[in-house]
Amino acid sequence: MKKLVIFLIVFISSTALYAQDWKSQGESMQRARNYTGAAAMYEMCMEQDIDCLYNLLFLIVNEHIVAETPNQAFRLISPHAQNGDSYAQYLLGWMYLHGRGVAQNYAEALRWSRRSADQDNLGGQHSLGFMYENGYGVPLDLERAIYWYKKAVDGGSSRARNDLRRAEEAYAKIFIRSRDLRKYGYTIGYAKKHWMVSSDNSTFAKQGIWSDNKDSRPNCLQLGFTFEPRFKYGFAMKTGISYMFYHLPNDNDGMYSTNAKKYNFEKKLSEHSLYIPLHLQYRVSFNEYIQVFVQAGPSVDLGFSGVLRDPDNRKSKIDFYRNSDLELPIKPINFSIDYGAGIDLGAFQLYAGFCRGLSNISTDPLLNIRQNKFMFSVKFFHPNF
Repeated sequence: MKKLVIFLIVFISSTALYAQDWKSQGESMQRARNYTGAAAMYEMCMEQDIDCLYNLLFLIVNEHIVAETPNQAFRLISPHAQNGDSYAQYLLGWMYLHGRGVAQNYAEALRWSRRSADQDNLGGQHSLGFMYENGYGVPLDLERAIYWYKKAVDGGSSRARNDLRRAEEAYAKIFIRSRDLRKYGYTIGYAKKHWMVSSDNSTFAKQGIWSDNKDSRPNCLQLGFTFEPRFKYGFAMKTGISYMFYHLPNDNDGMYSTNAKKYNFEKKLSEHSLYIPLHLQYRVSFNEYIQVFVQAGPSVDLGFSGVLRDPDNRKSKIDFYRNSDLELPIKPINFSIDYGAGIDLGAFQLYAGFCRGLSNISTDPLLNIRQNKFMFSVKFFHPNF
C-alpha cells in the first residue's frame, strides 16, 4: 500500500511537470505562429492545466486552428464557467453561439456571454455586441451592438475595433450615428415677415407693415438655444426658445393712420418677441459628419414689445400691441405651422424654413390678419453634449 501511494505521488508530480513543459512549448510555438504544434501541446496538458485549455480555445476562437476535440474542450470548460470564471463563461458562450463542441443554442450563448460581460470580460462584451449586431438570440439592435463593442474597445480589445466600425457604418445608413447624438445647440438666424390681410374673411392680400408700401417687411435677428432629442429610424424632435428682434425703418415720410389721428413722420418699427417651435424631424445620414433633414410642426410667437417711433423724436411712439386705434391693430401672440429643411455639417447646422400663420392676430373683428415669415439659421452644437 505504501508503495502504491509513493507511485501515485511520483506519477502525479511528473504529470504536472510534463504539463508545465507542454504548456511552455505550446506558448513558444504560438509566439512563433506554429499554431498546429501549439494546439498539440495544449491538448496534451489541457486536463491538468486550465491555462492550456484556455490557450487552446483561444486558438480555436481566433480561427488559427480547426478544433479536433471540441467536445472534450466543452466538457472541460463547463465546470469553470459554472463556478463563475468570466473567461470560461465567455468561451462557453462562444461555443454555444457557433456550435463548437455542443449543439448551437443562441439562448445559452446569450446567457453565458451576458454573465461574462457583466464581469467586464472583453470577450463576453464582444460576443454580446456580435449577437445584437446580427440578431442572434435577440432582436437586431445596432445601438446595443455599438454599446457592447465600445465597452470592449474601451477595455482594450483590438478584435472588437473593426466590428465597432462596421456596426457604426451600418447604423449611419439607417439610424443616426451614436456619436452624433448631440442634442443642445446655439442658434443665430435671419427672418423676414409679412402680413396677409383680409377684410371679407375670404381673400387674403399681402400687406406690408406700412400701409403705403406692401413690400415693407421687417428684418429680424434671431438668437436662441435649441434642444434636439434624437430617436431611432432617423426621427428626431426640435424645440427650444429664440429671441427675435424685428426692425424696419421707413425711408419715405408718410402717414400711419389710426382711427383717432394720423401720424406724419418717418416711421421706425422695433419689435421684440420669443419664438418657440415644436417640430418633428426626419433625418438621413450619409457619413459621420453629414446629415440632411426635413422638419415640420407648430410654433408660437410671443411678442413682449412692439413700438412705432419717430427717430428724431422719441416721444412720438405708438405701442402697436396695446393701441386699439391703429389701422392694423395686432395681438402679441401668433400661432404658426412651420416646415423646412436643413443639413448638419459636423458641429454646424444650416436650416431654411417658412412659418405660415394659423391664428388671426388682429384685434379688429372686421379684419383677419395672418403673419407669415421666412427663416434662415445657423446652429452650433454644444461640444459638451
